[in-house]
Amino acid sequence: MEKEQVPLCNENDEVIGAVDKDYLHQFVKSGKIKPYHRSVQIFILNSKMELLVHKTSENKGEDKGGKWTISASGHVMAGENYEDGAVREVKEETSIKIKKRDLRVLTTFKGGDYSGWEHAMVYYIITDKKPIMNAEASDWFYAPLKDVKEKLDKKELPFSKVFKALFKPLWARMSKAGEMVKI
Repeated sequence: MEKEQVPLCNENDEVIGAVDKDYLHQFVKSGKIKPYHRSVQIFILNSKMELLVHKTSENKGEDKGGKWTISASGHVMAGENYEDGAVREVKEETSIKIKKRDLRVLTTFKGGDYSGWEHAMVYYIITDKKPIMNAEASDWFYAPLKDVKEKLDKKELPFSKVFKALFKPLWARMSKAGEMVKI
């Protein structure tokens, strides 16, 4: 079986090579080099402005094991751009088929030690297609954005660090006039 390759990037997010995904995580943990690479994070909302949140399986590792997190996320693979990676990750993790035009850019962030050297593109989509979560999810639910914000603010559920950081721009965007009732 061929190993999954992820693009290595420089600090400006320019692709400079590729590396086996498993080796990449060893490099990150070693702290000896700065293996910049790419990831995508996708929030999935339905037309009622309810957010799909999933709980990762305990063996997921990193910050996410056993925590509530973003609807779909993962590495961009060698040969993919951010949009291709987002479309693939949504399908892999939720069985929802989307097109690039369904993606709406929420924000980006530059890789660094705080992010495991991941340059990330953060998207949201609005769809009423029903998810079938993969084995990485031990549980999932849809909830109105305001309820998710309340659970986050009151620390009612263990959310991943990534979710905590990226929910803020989602809330800001969706809280603007008209966005909460869009579609």
